[in-house]
Amino acid sequence: MLDAGKSVFAITVDRVFLAAFGLEDDIRPESTEVVSSLVARGISVSMLSGDHQKAVDGVCRQLGVKGVQARGNCLPEDKRDIVRITSWSASCAPGDVRVRA
Repeated sequence: MLDAGKSVFAITVDRVFLAAFGLEDDIRPESTEVVSSLVARGISVSMLSGDHQKAVDGVCRQLGVKGVQARGNCLPEDKRDIVRITSWSASCAPGDVRVRA
């Protein structure tokens, strides 16, 4: 289930395993196109998730986009720190980005 991009849950009663099931997020139809477009423009795309790394890798496979940095098992403070560090290292110069109205 993890390899398919699902988060796995187990049901137990008094430490006796009863069942396991997997949940997965629906990927919005436009996600693949948007992420592909960003990667094609040379924009670094990262996915930060609290889910297991195998589930995160499964979602990336479903997107079918190469060049996405996927990181699972992130706590909220991990995500905050990664965004801060990445933001500090980001740079652009005039003419790097075109804004279309």
